[in-house]
Amino acid sequence: MKSIFYITLFSLTLIACKKEKAQIFSLENDVVYPNVKLSFELTANGLPFVLDSSFVTNQNYPLEINKFRFYIANVQLINSSDSVLLSDIQLIDFEDQFSYKFSITKGTYSTLLLNFGVPDSLNLGDPTTYENDSPLGIYGSNGMHWSWLTGYRFLAIDGYAANNVTEPENIGVSLHTGTENLYQQKHLEIDSFVVTDQLNELVVQIALEDIFSINQTDTLDVRTENQSHTFGPTAIKVTNRFLNSWKIK
Repeated sequence: MKSIFYITLFSLTLIACKKEKAQIFSLENDVVYPNVKLSFELTANGLPFVLDSSFVTNQNYPLEINKFRFYIANVQLINSSDSVLLSDIQLIDFEDQFSYKFSITKGTYSTLLLNFGVPDSLNLGDPTTYENDSPLGIYGSNGMHWSWLTGYRFLAIDGYAANNVTEPENIGVSLHTGTENLYQQKHLEIDSFVVTDQLNELVVQIALEDIFSINQTDTLDVRTENQSHTFGPTAIKVTNRFLNSWKIK
């Protein structure tokens, strides 16, 4: 049985700072211990949401989500004087991997700064030139590269919707966005994130109700606005609402 949850551009910030590249380690590494874990979490009405489940929007129609993937780039933690680069590029995939571990300099950090999407310098490359497990590689990208178009999907959300709670969910939803027009910065303030020798977790929550429920200024109804490929009005709308749904747990 499907679990049902009832549901009810950001400011660009330019920061000039000294960068210190962090080392990224696999989860199996037993030599150097990472001390930062960056995780992403889907929620619906404040509760954890699992793919292949449904929630009901504020217009009283159910939406099942089966796929939710996106790229983040130039991921940094910033303190009062410096920044630490965690990663150049990562794929967040709620079917597979949605958290990563890093080893960085100890200290207190106040900002998580990253970019949504894939920068041009990487987006226009050949995926066959990357290692298989790279987030930009043939296998590591997990279907996020457009074989018919140079570049990557920045965001991919797939599922099914219905006109109301009494009808089957048979309206296909395929929201795939990309191209340099949608590549943009996301700036999240943190309340004194202290990094020690131990593993310290930073969680970014993504509220589905903020993406798919109707609001007065920027409506999105996936019963009619359910297809997006690369760039266009629906892609812009989905991207804006997606990025505005983020908050630090």
